[in-house]
Amino acid sequence: AKKAKKLAANLSEIWVVIAPKPAVNLFLIDSILVAAKFEKVPCRLIVNKSDLSLESLQQNLESYRKLFLSTETVNTIEHDKVAPLRQILAKH
Repeated sequence: AKKAKKLAANLSEIWVVIAPKPAVNLFLIDSILVAAKFEKVPCRLIVNKSDLSLESLQQNLESYRKLFLSTETVNTIEHDKVAPLRQILAKH
């Protein structure tokens, strides 16, 4: 039997950052979300490069939202798309 390893300690929140390209490893995201839920650590999904087509991610994003996962879409081209993250970070 494999012994579980801790990835990190003393986390107050986990931010998983993905982008439409390169392709997203959904298994890795799901694994992180399950571990966060198990440890009772809030998790947030950040979709970067939202100026690119999000079509490939839409179905998955809807599934995550249905699970009440907080999601934000951002990009650095449109400055107003970064503002929500700045507001969240200001609270920490």
